Amino acid sequence: MARLQILQLPEGAGDDRPPFVLVIDEAATGPDGELLIKAADFIEAREATGDRGVFVFEETVTIPANDVLPLPLLTVRGDQTAELIAAHEQTRQALCDAFLLPLDSTWAQIIDTATQRQREVADLYRKLDTVAVTPPGLTRQDVAEVVRQELDRAARLGRRGMR
Repeated sequence: MARLQILQLPEGAGDDRPPFVLVIDEAATGPDGELLIKAADFIEAREATGDRGVFVFEETVTIPANDVLPLPLLTVRGDQTAELIAAHEQTRQALCDAFLLPLDSTWAQIIDTATQRQREVADLYRKLDTVAVTPPGLTRQDVAEVVRQELDRAARLGRRGMR
């Protein structure tokens, strides 16, 4: 039976979401030796999912990033379990406070917010790079103030979007 895997590609400057390709391996062949699954069969899926392409292989393809990692061996005495859980919860709540998220936010929401904020800051630095030369009539302090205002605006938008 064919397997479906995802191969994540490096992000480009204009990517809203991490780019990826679908990899289908262990695909069956017909009596004529031709693959029964064709990459062209996935045109609609490509449009719906936003993947960059589809690769179909008859043989098994191993993508190291998709391997299941072994859990580290962790020896915890019964009396330490509560301490570990409390530390984990304190970290989650501190991140919620830092990102101005509701305290019941999940780790996935926290990570999504952090990713979004990193992209906003990167966009602002790109804008700043385009204004590397101070326009006539403005000082470097004026440019810095505009950047500060943009950072504040991005933070306010992020807060409103996550509430």
